[in-house]
Amino acid sequence: MPIDKRQSKDDIIAELISSYKKTGKIGNTKPRDMKHAREIASGIAYSIKSESYINNIKKYLNIISESSIDFPRQTLSTDVWEQTDDGYKLRKDVKDKIIKALSSFPELDLLNIAKEVKIIGSIGSNLYNDETDIDIHVIPNIKLLQGVNLEELQHDIFSYYKENRDTNNWYAGKHPFEVYLQLDSLQDLMSIAVYDIITDNWIKKPEFKKLDYNPYEVFKDVYNNIKNLTKDTDIKIAELRRDYIDYKTIMSAFRELPDYYRTNLKNYLRDKIKELEEGILSLAKDRESWREMRREFSKTPEEFKSIEDLRLSDKWQDANASFKFLDRYLYLKLTSDLGKLMDDGILDDEELKEIDNILKEFNSKI
Repeated sequence: MPIDKRQSKDDIIAELISSYKKTGKIGNTKPRDMKHAREIASGIAYSIKSESYINNIKKYLNIISESSIDFPRQTLSTDVWEQTDDGYKLRKDVKDKIIKALSSFPELDLLNIAKEVKIIGSIGSNLYNDETDIDIHVIPNIKLLQGVNLEELQHDIFSYYKENRDTNNWYAGKHPFEVYLQLDSLQDLMSIAVYDIITDNWIKKPEFKKLDYNPYEVFKDVYNNIKNLTKDTDIKIAELRRDYIDYKTIMSAFRELPDYYRTNLKNYLRDKIKELEEGILSLAKDRESWREMRREFSKTPEEFKSIEDLRLSDKWQDANASFKFLDRYLYLKLTSDLGKLMDDGILDDEELKEIDNILKEFNSKI
């Protein structure tokens, strides 16, 4: 008997669980146990209600789309997805790897606190490159996180999976896992595609752009504006590079001199380190301004109530595209890596050495 989609999410779950108790199945699926049945029922209910919600605001969602600056491929990534008779589903080996990774977070098992786990973004479309992230969003059951600082947990989760990615091979092909605690699940509907990992259902089906889609044409104004957006940043990076060369030159001379002659150079070293610190802090401010640029125009679909909101969504797409170009050109990584050196407000000897590695990486990745 088909499910009445007009029911609430909780009523749909109750109906599916009742069916499981009577038949041992939910539809054609045979859950392992009651916990597994509830996970499946919750995912199906979410998919049904999300589909209904999408239909209700279709006039907006047809206009709103995630910015993608990649050229189209003929298929979804075969490293992540497998083709079925009616579309695509997540490869089993990739799903198993994701599930195992989510259970490895040291503070808590993310699967135990998750209401839903989704893959979102351009990896669910034909607009991707060989190293496009697999954005994995964990939507938590807030009731299970009472007393927890959610922003800190969000930061810890993101950092843990990024920092331990290579050690644990959290990749599908060359596509890296990027795990995020999503506190606003409706915002995911802004993405080009949304996939429920638990139930293996598309919440927002893959979007296929025609093969003549050219992101440099679509975002021509954005692409041209990047030059203006990074003009001051490029000057700051060049100044930082010169300051660092000066620092190494002075330090090399300092080491060669007897103690008596080092006194004068100490002041030069101190001043040069201060210039490096100020330069890094200035670059960190640039990064924050880019992040704020994207946040300024960000809205969730339920907030779109007027034409003005749609205009904001257009601005968000442009701001998001700008952010992705900045990521492609490594400005985000450079400013992030440098900013981390100044977490305590000063540069120690090891951090000064690390500047060299960061600048070399920025200049070598072409």
